[in-house]
Amino acid sequence: YEAGRALNTAHQVAEVLTAMKYNVHFFDEPMPSPLVSHSAKTHGLSVMMTASHNPFYYNGIKIFLRGGIEAGRKVADIIAGYANKIKANKVKTLAFDTALSQGKITLSKDIKPYCDDLISLLDKKNIASAQPKLLLNAMNGNGTRCLDYICKKLGLKNYKILNAERDPLFRGILPAPYLQNLTDQMTEITKKKYSLGFA
Repeated sequence: YEAGRALNTAHQVAEVLTAMKYNVHFFDEPMPSPLVSHSAKTHGLSVMMTASHNPFYYNGIKIFLRGGIEAGRKVADIIAGYANKIKANKVKTLAFDTALSQGKITLSKDIKPYCDDLISLLDKKNIASAQPKLLLNAMNGNGTRCLDYICKKLGLKNYKILNAERDPLFRGILPAPYLQNLTDQMTEITKKKYSLGFA
């Protein structure tokens, strides 16, 4: 899940899935959507509670199929069709704490599989040798831990992460790397002579 009220929805999804005899690997802190998508590579299916590039009160559900591919319109329509036929009082659930105590839910904060797969795509030796001065922009989302982990694993010594604190309202701007949302980063890159900036 991302932030805001998404945790409650994530708990509800887990309660329904465990009642349906599925085991659930539950990230118990906000995570970036690509990381949750990546987890479908090993868990077969992943579900993300997210408002995407919108404030948290637009939260919805993204489903990622085996391999991490987001469910397309056809699959989404099938799921919506089933969901719209079900009466809320007929949905079976297993209380989150009960499922947890029975081992049907396992909690995780593990970002390593996702981050290590990203790192494997990079030229680690040349990056470590070049030691670029990087200004990264987490845009108040959930990527700060991943950015910091990747930089440390690459042996980078001169990097800074802007907007590292989570904010469900994203400081009142869309958390997308549009030019108008990056003025603080662009100013600092120029002023402090950073090699590169990423958002």
